[in-house]
Amino acid sequence: MSTTEKKWEAKMHEARGLRKKGAGQLYDRLVLMIECYDDPAFRAWHEAAGTNDLDFLDEELNDTGHGFLDFRGVMAEYPKREDWIKHNIRQLIALTMKAEADARKRDGVKDGVKWKARALAAEAECERLRGELASMKESLGIVASAKCN
Repeated sequence: MSTTEKKWEAKMHEARGLRKKGAGQLYDRLVLMIECYDDPAFRAWHEAAGTNDLDFLDEELNDTGHGFLDFRGVMAEYPKREDWIKHNIRQLIALTMKAEADARKRDGVKDGVKWKARALAAEAECERLRGELASMKESLGIVASAKCN
């Protein structure tokens, strides 16, 4: 610390360094959480437990004030760790949400439709289709075994 630097300035410099470190740690957390979300075993675990994977991930991020899908959207727009450290996270979230809202408007999606609700509906449809696929595979197995006999 230079002789002209005041104590509060040194503390503020240290606090800013911790903010950057925290942004980097949040980025690292999200990388791991996205890997979990993309892992079929993670989804199967939730399916077997009767729990919702997105609610689980949101709970893991309850110290941030934002949900998993918010951060996943930011990660898609700003995939570099340096961006998270260099910029204010709230600004990155706001910019990402605005870009998503603009895209929805261009696509004709009504403002009253919440994107998390749409994501959950899409996830439910995906689960329905997985069940239908499993049923079809079972039917094909029955037909294939009948042909062999």
